[in-house]
Amino acid sequence: MSNDEFKLHRFCEDCSEYAVAELYWDDLAAEILSQEARPGGWKLLPRPRNVSGQPLTEDGQCTMLSLLHETRKRWVTIEQFAPSTGARGVWAGVEEFGDPHNGPIFERLRIDCVLTDETETVIRRLLVGFVVQSLDEEAMNKLILRLGAARA
Repeated sequence: MSNDEFKLHRFCEDCSEYAVAELYWDDLAAEILSQEARPGGWKLLPRPRNVSGQPLTEDGQCTMLSLLHETRKRWVTIEQFAPSTGARGVWAGVEEFGDPHNGPIFERLRIDCVLTDETETVIRRLLVGFVVQSLDEEAMNKLILRLGAARA
């Protein structure tokens, strides 16, 4: 696959492309939330930054989207990987996240991806299932399998 087939493939190396990637993920979140009957409970969380305010990139990956619904105890995170990492495709899973002894437990949809037209389609379907349709863990895992996005 050539770099032309990847979307925003230099987002971890180029600050201006990172800014475009932020807008891309914010727009996608807004589009998904516009389909939600009651979008008011979802919060877009800030992206991780280092102490100097620069995007936190680790080994060619960044947390590009984090949506939280505290009332429903649901959370979505998307980690975007640069093609230079050798990663390809999209992998997703639904898991319980939190400290059972000291805080709330959230049902989290975690998506890891290298962004292409094909993976964008899968990501959209996963977000609609989890955020808009409020599919439970079992239904989400079936959707993940059907879309070929299961973690190995």
